[in-house]
Amino acid sequence: MKFNKLELEGKIMTEVISIRPAKVFLSWGFDPSGHLRHLSNDFIAEVAGVIPDLFERAISEAKGIDAVATAMDGLYGHGGFMHDFGGSVSSDDSHFKDAMYVSSYEEDDDLPPFLSLKSIDPSEKIECLIYNHGITALRDGEGNFKVGRFD
Repeated sequence: MKFNKLELEGKIMTEVISIRPAKVFLSWGFDPSGHLRHLSNDFIAEVAGVIPDLFERAISEAKGIDAVATAMDGLYGHGGFMHDFGGSVSSDDSHFKDAMYVSSYEEDDDLPPFLSLKSIDPSEKIECLIYNHGITALRDGEGNFKVGRFD
């Protein structure tokens, strides 16, 4: 429907625009290791689901890797970091960008992250890494990490 200027004068027009807080308050690093160039950013954001929203809310409410993991678990309510998923994530600064998830099972392939999420607040050092199969890791740059699964 089209309106000309005269029809609109004096009328109040409102439009609600929904913006995900995670899109505003987090830095989104798509394919941070460069291993998944064949995936579009839109696809990666869709695959990440609600994990960015859980992380954004958790870092706004909690400080420290354990507290953030507990907050994400409480928001999600179905596991996440409640049960140690096993495996590890590189925390060595020289490998910080790669952030490969290494399973505790030798027969599993290493997984590159789809997405790296960080607060836009430079004082917040916790990073959230999202991998295939809902595997999610938190790491704090001091060698500490937690691995869980949000599926």
